[in-house]
Amino acid sequence: MSSWTRVILAVASTLFTCAANAQETVFVIRHAEQEFTGADPELRPKGTERAAYWARVLEPSGLDVVVTSDLRRSQRTGAIIAEGLALERLEFGKHDYKIIVEYLRDNHPEDTILIVGHSGTISPLLREFGHSDRVSISKADYGGLFIVTPIDDASPIVTRLKVDPQ
Repeated sequence: MSSWTRVILAVASTLFTCAANAQETVFVIRHAEQEFTGADPELRPKGTERAAYWARVLEPSGLDVVVTSDLRRSQRTGAIIAEGLALERLEFGKHDYKIIVEYLRDNHPEDTILIVGHSGTISPLLREFGHSDRVSISKADYGGLFIVTPIDDASPIVTRLKVDPQ
């Protein structure tokens, strides 16, 4: 991991630990690179490498739990990260945005969470956390990191970073 990546993640984690009405911080990433065959493809070898890279990048953030969808590419990305950091992994339906947010608010109110989503699910998920802007993620973007910090009685602070291995 580059020294700039470490600095950016450390600064972001420090800046965005404001008073929260839900989680301390929620990190959201897209699953790693996938095969291009089938309705529910596995990760490509490059995707497996990226998932291990995410574990190294996110290690200093103090994650408590990893949340994935019920599709293999999200499950595997999250499993590699969870195993690498010795964390619990929870699984929800790909489009269960409201259920995910409600569950996390009820059961992990002070935790730092990682959610491994999909290019088409990250924007609606961020909206469930109160982010009003639409987020666009290209099919080729596997390095986006969204940092969501809920704020009492206000829209969350959402920061988008590009984190790619060098």
